[in-house]
Amino acid sequence: MPPPVWALAVHNFEIHALECDTCPNDLCDDGNRLAEVIACHIRKNKNSCKIQGGHDVRIAFPIDGTREYECIVVKIPNGYKNVSQLLKVMDENTKNRYKLGSGTTSTGIPEPNSEAEPHKCEDTNPKTGQPCTQSLHPGLPSQAT
Repeated sequence: MPPPVWALAVHNFEIHALECDTCPNDLCDDGNRLAEVIACHIRKNKNSCKIQGGHDVRIAFPIDGTREYECIVVKIPNGYKNVSQLLKVMDENTKNRYKLGSGTTSTGIPEPNSEAEPHKCEDTNPKTGQPCTQSLHPGLPSQAT
């Protein structure tokens, strides 16, 4: 069975960051693209961002169309220090740019969804203003379409 999309997204970023001289502290172009895939997957599939046997990470994430954020829980593999650092930076940046939405704090941990669909992001990259259009399919490396 191919790995779920979330597992592949965090794996791709972790492996890249281990081999990259600048990531995760300052994202290179590839690191930024892989981080966008993680952020887009969280946005579209909040309840499927789980990896069996991993550890929970609570992250502030913007609520689409508002200036507010909600706290959600994702699960990453133990030992994925670069992904953990990336999520921490995302959390801090979100908290600095948005305010906590009323009634949006997640206290429970959503159930994992092992049947996550392949991800195709159609959001706009806030850094470049261009469409994200990243595609991530289980079992295949991420690629722009």
